[in-house]
Amino acid sequence: PVVTRLRIRMEHVQIIAPADIERMRRLGVLASVQPVALALPERDRSLVGAERFARLYPYRSLLDAGVNLSFGSDIPGEIEYDPFQVIHRAVSRRGVAPKGVTYDLSEALTVEQAVMAYCRGSAYAEQMEKHKGALAPGMLADFIALSQDIFTTDVERIPETKVLLTVVGGRVVHSLL
Repeated sequence: PVVTRLRIRMEHVQIIAPADIERMRRLGVLASVQPVALALPERDRSLVGAERFARLYPYRSLLDAGVNLSFGSDIPGEIEYDPFQVIHRAVSRRGVAPKGVTYDLSEALTVEQAVMAYCRGSAYAEQMEKHKGALAPGMLADFIALSQDIFTTDVERIPETKVLLTVVGGRVVHSLL
């Protein structure tokens, strides 16, 4: 498919004035975010101060306002790229070495919302939502089989998840089965 019109997006959206979230929705600006950035809450709080720290990474507010949310890895800018670690951060709002400091829990996503941001959200961001981002007739057969059901397992166990099978365009490209 040929893309003829690009979608306007904001990258990172790590901190934003609450009024600008509604403005993003109204203007149709999508939020392309990288929850891997939730790794170091202590560092972030020391950089931006306590008041602004409370507004960092407003993923739930963006979704609730109707802003399209797309997850990405931010590679090569970030060294962590494991999507299960990232899903865990988006859901738990905790970093790699929690010392009692967590991001605002009211901005936590459900596992389903985090997976949707990776799949449908990313497909929408690249104008491929009619071709991928969901398992449906007529769409590309891109999917993975996992070592556990991340929708029902304890949130703390999500980072332990392994990919057992990867299918791209209906073709197996990786298998541990």
